Amino acid sequence: MGAEFSKLPLFNSAKLKLNKKAASHWAVPAEFDAQSKQTSGSGSSTALDNDRTYHGVQSAPYVLPGDVKEGQRQNLHHHLVRQLYGNNNYAGVSEEALHRGITVLDVGCGTGIWLAEMNRDFPNGTYYGVDINVSTFAETFRDLAPPGKITLVQGNAFERLPFPNDVFDYVHCQELNQGIPERLWPAVMSELIRVLKPGGILDLGDIVPITSFHGRPDPVVADFNDKLQKMMMTRGVNMVWPYRLPEFVAEYPELVNPKVARRSAPIGWDGPIGALWLADAKKVYIGAADFVCVALGMTKEEWYDFVEQLCNREVDSKSFLSFVSALDI
Repeated sequence: MGAEFSKLPLFNSAKLKLNKKAASHWAVPAEFDAQSKQTSGSGSSTALDNDRTYHGVQSAPYVLPGDVKEGQRQNLHHHLVRQLYGNNNYAGVSEEALHRGITVLDVGCGTGIWLAEMNRDFPNGTYYGVDINVSTFAETFRDLAPPGKITLVQGNAFERLPFPNDVFDYVHCQELNQGIPERLWPAVMSELIRVLKPGGILDLGDIVPITSFHGRPDPVVADFNDKLQKMMMTRGVNMVWPYRLPEFVAEYPELVNPKVARRSAPIGWDGPIGALWLADAKKVYIGAADFVCVALGMTKEEWYDFVEQLCNREVDSKSFLSFVSALDI
């Protein structure tokens, strides 16, 4: 890490424990059931552009593509986040337990790369992943993990997860906020708790894609941040909701030791890592073109030109992304 990046906010990992005797939040809200009935659970891809495809779940507000190109970006993003936390064991689970073998679930597993690397490092575990786009990422996943070691299941966090109660020692759920309406987060949390064993480990974290500034705020970047938040709110997604994680997890008496960890990532500055975060951000902007162009009334060419300007300004203003995690051990 460069010297400048080391000055950004950095908090030690925190740990929580699950107490299922306090079950006040287990009930699934009525609107969650209604939302589930309206959801297409097939996860089949839908083509909205000449060269990109998107998930086919009608009620999921996620705006990025669900294709192999996006899978490649997610794998790059995974490596950057791993570098940010130091390893794949974000929650600081006992390595003795991991080597002995525990049952792990990754909710919103994407390409399955986190599961594949956990299986590589701790091969005695039993690993499951659930995602709305498993079928699209299957080819990418086959290149990552040996056959039969990891089970990926098609599923939607809006609906009841396809697992019984109390089956997982460790539930890992990272960066789902962009695909979950804010009003449904309590229902999703109920499902995460339901499938977690008493005394199990919950790792809930997310990125805030609204950039902050380590240098002087840039008016163009700030204006786009405001527009992005308003665009996603039309889909019910609050892009800055991860900042609420501390108060959100505190509402759950099942989580007996709720604490929060924070990390920050430089966009395009502070050396090679910053350059990779910039490349990742640019791929996200390009991938969201269909949604953004409709929302802002721009052509693809206008949007791509603006992305170049936006990224340059993010570098000049020393913008950074924030990550917030609630860890329960």
